[in-house]
Amino acid sequence: MQYIAFFVVAIGAYFVSDWIMNQLERRRGERFEYRQIYFMFLLLGIAMAAFEVVGRLAG
Repeated sequence: MQYIAFFVVAIGAYFVSDWIMNQLERRRGERFEYRQIYFMFLLLGIAMAAFEVVGRLAG
C-alpha cells in the first residue's frame, strides 16, 4: 500500500512542479533557457519533501 502512495505522490509532484514552472515562466514573460534543469531541481525538492511526509505518516 505504501508503494501506491509513493506512486500517487510522485505523479502529483510532477504535475505540481510543471504548474509552478508554467506560473514562473508566465510571470517572466518567456520560457527559461535551461527549463529542464530548473524543473528537475524543483521536482526533486517537492518529491523529497512529499516522500518524507508520506514515509512518516505510513510508518
